Amino acid sequence: MAYKTIQDKFWNDPDIIKLSATEKYLFLYLVTNPHTHYSGMYYLPKATIIEETGIDTPIDTPIDTPIDTLQTGGFIKYDNNTKIVWVKNLLRHQTQNLLSKPQQVGIKKHLGNLHKTVLIKDFEEYNKLLLDTPIDTPIDTPIDITVISNKYSAIQKTENREDIAIHDLQANNIIIAKEEEISCQTSFVAAKKISIKKKEDIIALPKSNTKEFIDWYCAEYHNRFGEKYLVAGGKDGSIVKRLLQSIIIDELKNLALLFFNSTDKFITGSGYTLGVFSSQINKLQIGKEQRQCILSSMDDEKSNESYSRVLEKYKEKAGGWNEY
Repeated sequence: MAYKTIQDKFWNDPDIIKLSATEKYLFLYLVTNPHTHYSGMYYLPKATIIEETGIDTPIDTPIDTPIDTLQTGGFIKYDNNTKIVWVKNLLRHQTQNLLSKPQQVGIKKHLGNLHKTVLIKDFEEYNKLLLDTPIDTPIDTPIDITVISNKYSAIQKTENREDIAIHDLQANNIIIAKEEEISCQTSFVAAKKISIKKKEDIIALPKSNTKEFIDWYCAEYHNRFGEKYLVAGGKDGSIVKRLLQSIIIDELKNLALLFFNSTDKFITGSGYTLGVFSSQINKLQIGKEQRQCILSSMDDEKSNESYSRVLEKYKEKAGGWNEY
């Protein structure tokens, strides 16, 4: 069964608040119905919408009315000729602006099956950066500035240098351009006027960071609950590796501490697995000042002593995921 993510701030969005109850209902249906595709563009006749939602009954609103409202508001586009709907921001929300190469290929193949709808051109233009630059694919064409990110909002130039910084990256990453070199770390990439032509030019994230975080996570789990955390082999390793592509390891540990201290019923009932931790990462990424306030209330000296002792004890028993 497929799952769709709806953020709780959805209901506080000024544009959503303006919608009628029927329009909100229809929009949620277009995001969550079983015919959806993660690209946001898929075949959906109006007759199917009517049958599955009950909208357009004699006592309700004609289906064209809420569809037109959602189109006018910029939420969707609907092609009456091909019966294709496009939920404009579905791709960005469901992938969190982190599109893998297989997903990129899958989208292009999917678009080829949509009867040449006129919406394809608009879709490709709207998602150009995301489609052209998957998160795990190196750039093959020469570039003067290496500012390639799946989430960006502003470019700032300094007065004395040609340095370029893109702010508001996923998890506050910063990519800075410098001369003829790339210095890759888990939180930033530095480069200036370079041409990346081969995969070898991209320095991979240190594999040891993945193992280090899982070591720490298991020790923290054991320290809190008195039981050994059962690592789900390659699955947990892949989850952590993906998170470390956009969040530095120390920040990820801070988020994990918030995760362990959360009183959210879903989290407390989940067994505190890495999979659930990953699914809650956006909620955990609260403001820096608030996070520091929470963390400062902990007994650092006692915690650090416990972590070191438990970590050394746990390393003696650890196994099955050291390859990450």
